[in-house]
Amino acid sequence: MRKTFPLILRLSFHFAFWGCTTPMQKYSLNSQFYQSAQYFEKNLSAEKADLDDLYFYCTSLYEIKNYEKFNNCHDAFFSRSGKADTINRTSRDALLAEIHSFKARNMIDLGADFDDVKKEIDNSLILLKKAWPNYHNGYKIAEIHVYETAGIFTAIKGDGSTALDYIGKISMVTSMAEFQLRPIKNAAIAGIYFILKDYGNAKKIIQEYSGSAFYAFAQAVEVMMVFPLLVHYA
Repeated sequence: MRKTFPLILRLSFHFAFWGCTTPMQKYSLNSQFYQSAQYFEKNLSAEKADLDDLYFYCTSLYEIKNYEKFNNCHDAFFSRSGKADTINRTSRDALLAEIHSFKARNMIDLGADFDDVKKEIDNSLILLKKAWPNYHNGYKIAEIHVYETAGIFTAIKGDGSTALDYIGKISMVTSMAEFQLRPIKNAAIAGIYFILKDYGNAKKIIQEYSGSAFYAFAQAVEVMMVFPLLVHYA
């Protein structure tokens, strides 16, 4: 029962929204990034797809580490989103900031010059600052990813103090759907701690989410309290 109850609630949340989502969004909800990319390439195009679907295609390519296709998607997303105010019910600038941060992360993976990486990160931080905030989790997740990339970069450079500042910024990102944000936040924070070689705190933040029977119960209660609000705001 300890494992089944929260799972049922999460599945209820997904099914409640599937009626108003595209296939690309469904794949994203289920972290089926290969399927997402394959569906897009078979049925859609970067030139004509809705911006929501193009965004999910870019994030899927980032997740599966297809660097070349991601760069093409990044360029298409930026060139097509100029007149949009919102994408996926989220501020356009917040999602542009997130895509910039993913490009910076890819550049780190590929060993790009740190000055070039810093330009991408600076651009992502500027765009995030310009973005109008809202309570949709798309904005919150973008915010986490931008701070995560900046934290990873500063940790790699050996600037521990600034990396800890970004951990603090990630910790301050909150939402009424906190149960959705928490694993993303914890993974981001743990990753920065790991690069800082603070393995004790990295382990602690991972265990905080993987948790105990009491934590699973508390998580289930949180889902029950938040679920009607999620339906309303959707």
